[in-house]
Amino acid sequence: MREAIITDVNYRMSLTAIRTLGKRGIPITAVAYDDTPDYACIGFYSKYVKNKVKLPSPNRDEMSFVKALCALGESHVMAGKGKPVLIVPGSKSMQVLTRHLSELDLWFDHLLVDHETYNQANNTQHLLESASTFGVKGPFTTWLHHDESIEALADRVEYPVVV
Repeated sequence: MREAIITDVNYRMSLTAIRTLGKRGIPITAVAYDDTPDYACIGFYSKYVKNKVKLPSPNRDEMSFVKALCALGESHVMAGKGKPVLIVPGSKSMQVLTRHLSELDLWFDHLLVDHETYNQANNTQHLLESASTFGVKGPFTTWLHHDESIEALADRVEYPVVV
Protein backbone atom coordinates (compact mmCIF):
# COMPACT_ATOMS: atom_id res chain seq x y z
CA MET A 1 0.00 0.00 0.00
CA ARG A 2 1.33 3.43 -0.90
CA GLU A 3 2.31 5.73 1.90
CA ALA A 4 1.00 9.21 2.69
CA ILE A 5 3.53 11.88 3.58
CA ILE A 6 1.87 14.63 5.61
CA THR A 7 3.69 17.89 6.27
CA ASP A 8 3.06 20.51 8.93
CA VAL A 9 2.34 18.03 11.71
CA ASN A 10 2.73 20.79 14.26
CA TYR A 11 -0.78 21.96 13.28
CA ARG A 12 -3.92 20.29 14.62
CA MET A 13 -5.41 20.27 11.12
CA SER A 14 -2.81 17.66 10.11
CA LEU A 15 -4.27 15.24 12.66
CA THR A 16 -7.46 14.89 10.63
CA ALA A 17 -5.54 13.51 7.67
CA ILE A 18 -3.35 11.35 9.89
CA ARG A 19 -6.29 9.76 11.69
CA THR A 20 -8.51 9.35 8.65
CA LEU A 21 -5.84 7.65 6.56
CA GLY A 22 -4.30 5.76 9.46
CA LYS A 23 -7.64 4.18 10.41
CA ARG A 24 -7.78 2.81 6.87
CA GLY A 25 -4.39 1.18 7.27
CA ILE A 26 -2.49 3.64 5.08
CA PRO A 27 1.08 4.10 6.31
CA ILE A 28 1.81 7.68 7.37
CA THR A 29 5.08 9.59 7.42
CA ALA A 30 4.75 12.76 9.50
CA VAL A 31 6.96 15.68 8.47
CA ALA A 32 7.92 18.74 10.49
CA TYR A 33 10.48 21.52 10.13
CA ASP A 34 13.76 20.93 11.93
CA ASP A 35 13.37 24.18 13.88
CA THR A 36 10.08 23.01 15.40
CA PRO A 37 10.52 21.53 18.89
CA ASP A 38 9.49 17.87 19.15
CA TYR A 39 6.83 18.64 21.75
CA ALA A 40 5.11 20.94 19.23
CA CYS A 41 4.96 18.26 16.52
CA ILE A 42 1.64 16.84 17.69
CA GLY A 43 1.34 14.58 14.66
CA PHE A 44 4.48 12.73 15.77
CA TYR A 45 2.52 11.35 18.73
CA SER A 46 -0.29 9.74 16.73
CA LYS A 47 -0.48 5.97 16.92
CA TYR A 48 -1.06 5.97 13.16
CA VAL A 49 2.30 7.54 12.27
CA LYS A 50 4.83 5.02 11.00
CA ASN A 51 7.74 7.40 10.39
CA LYS A 52 8.66 10.80 11.81
CA VAL A 53 10.88 13.06 9.73
CA LYS A 54 12.26 16.54 10.29
CA LEU A 55 13.27 18.51 7.21
CA PRO A 56 15.11 21.83 6.88
CA SER A 57 12.84 24.75 7.55
CA PRO A 58 11.85 26.70 4.42
CA ASN A 59 12.03 29.80 6.62
CA ARG A 60 15.81 29.40 6.56
CA ASP A 61 16.41 27.73 3.20
CA GLU A 62 13.54 27.05 0.82
CA MET A 63 15.54 24.91 -1.63
CA SER A 64 16.96 22.69 1.13
CA PHE A 65 13.40 21.99 2.25
CA VAL A 66 12.25 21.14 -1.27
CA LYS A 67 15.30 18.97 -1.97
CA ALA A 68 14.97 17.08 1.31
CA LEU A 69 11.25 16.46 0.72
CA CYS A 70 11.96 15.25 -2.82
CA ALA A 71 14.70 12.96 -1.48
CA LEU A 72 12.12 11.47 0.89
CA GLY A 73 9.77 10.80 -2.02
CA GLU A 74 12.60 9.46 -4.15
CA SER A 75 13.58 6.98 -1.42
CA HIS A 76 10.05 5.53 -1.52
CA VAL A 77 10.06 5.25 -5.31
CA MET A 78 13.54 3.69 -5.42
CA ALA A 79 12.54 1.17 -2.74
CA GLY A 80 9.75 -0.01 -5.06
CA LYS A 81 6.95 1.40 -2.90
CA GLY A 82 5.58 3.64 -5.64
CA LYS A 83 5.05 7.36 -5.40
CA PRO A 84 3.84 8.41 -1.97
CA VAL A 85 0.87 10.77 -1.72
CA LEU A 86 1.88 14.21 -0.48
CA ILE A 87 -0.58 16.08 1.76
CA VAL A 88 0.27 19.68 2.64
CA PRO A 89 -2.07 21.23 5.24
CA GLY A 90 0.02 24.29 6.17
CA SER A 91 0.09 27.55 4.26
CA LYS A 92 3.85 28.14 4.62
CA SER A 93 4.68 24.75 3.13
CA MET A 94 1.99 25.22 0.50
CA GLN A 95 3.38 28.66 -0.42
CA VAL A 96 6.82 27.13 -0.97
CA LEU A 97 5.84 23.87 -2.64
CA THR A 98 3.48 25.42 -5.19
CA ARG A 99 6.59 27.05 -6.68
CA HIS A 100 8.27 23.66 -7.16
CA LEU A 101 5.66 21.43 -8.78
CA SER A 102 7.98 20.09 -11.48
CA GLU A 103 10.36 18.69 -8.84
CA LEU A 104 7.52 17.27 -6.74
CA ASP A 105 5.80 15.64 -9.73
CA LEU A 106 8.78 13.29 -10.13
CA TRP A 107 8.41 11.75 -6.69
CA PHE A 108 4.88 12.38 -5.39
CA ASP A 109 1.25 12.17 -6.26
CA HIS A 110 -0.39 15.33 -4.97
CA LEU A 111 -3.21 17.78 -5.54
CA LEU A 112 -1.17 20.97 -5.32
CA VAL A 113 -2.02 23.78 -7.73
CA ASP A 114 0.43 26.15 -9.38
CA HIS A 115 1.71 29.10 -7.36
CA GLU A 116 -0.38 31.75 -9.12
CA THR A 117 -3.61 29.79 -8.60
CA TYR A 118 -2.72 29.19 -4.96
CA ASN A 119 -2.09 32.89 -4.36
CA GLN A 120 -5.38 33.85 -6.02
CA ALA A 121 -7.34 31.34 -3.94
CA ASN A 122 -5.50 32.42 -0.80
CA ASN A 123 -6.39 36.09 -1.37
CA THR A 124 -9.78 36.70 0.26
CA GLN A 125 -10.54 39.83 -1.72
CA HIS A 126 -9.74 38.16 -5.05
CA LEU A 127 -11.74 35.08 -4.06
CA LEU A 128 -14.81 37.18 -3.16
CA GLU A 129 -14.55 39.15 -6.43
CA SER A 130 -14.26 35.93 -8.45
CA ALA A 131 -17.22 34.40 -6.64
CA SER A 132 -19.39 37.44 -7.26
CA THR A 133 -18.71 37.30 -11.02
CA PHE A 134 -20.46 33.92 -10.95
CA GLY A 135 -23.28 35.14 -8.73
CA VAL A 136 -21.98 33.41 -5.63
CA LYS A 137 -22.54 35.56 -2.57
CA GLY A 138 -19.77 35.86 -0.05
CA PRO A 139 -19.41 37.26 3.42
CA PHE A 140 -19.28 40.97 4.02
CA THR A 141 -18.86 43.28 6.96
CA THR A 142 -21.30 45.99 7.89
CA TRP A 143 -22.05 48.18 10.87
CA LEU A 144 -24.76 50.44 12.16
CA HIS A 145 -24.85 53.78 10.39
CA HIS A 146 -25.06 56.95 12.46
CA ASP A 147 -28.53 57.15 14.06
CA GLU A 148 -29.56 53.80 12.53
CA SER A 149 -31.61 51.41 14.61
CA ILE A 150 -30.93 47.73 14.92
CA GLU A 151 -34.29 47.13 13.24
CA ALA A 152 -33.17 49.15 10.20
CA LEU A 153 -29.94 47.14 10.05
CA ALA A 154 -31.97 43.93 10.25
CA ASP A 155 -33.96 45.05 7.20
CA ARG A 156 -30.91 45.70 5.04
CA VAL A 157 -28.83 42.57 5.71
CA GLU A 158 -29.44 39.13 4.24
CA TYR A 159 -29.65 36.09 6.44
CA PRO A 160 -28.02 33.96 7.81
CA VAL A 161 -25.88 36.42 9.73
CA VAL A 162 -22.88 35.96 11.98
CA VAL A 163 -22.68 38.68 14.59
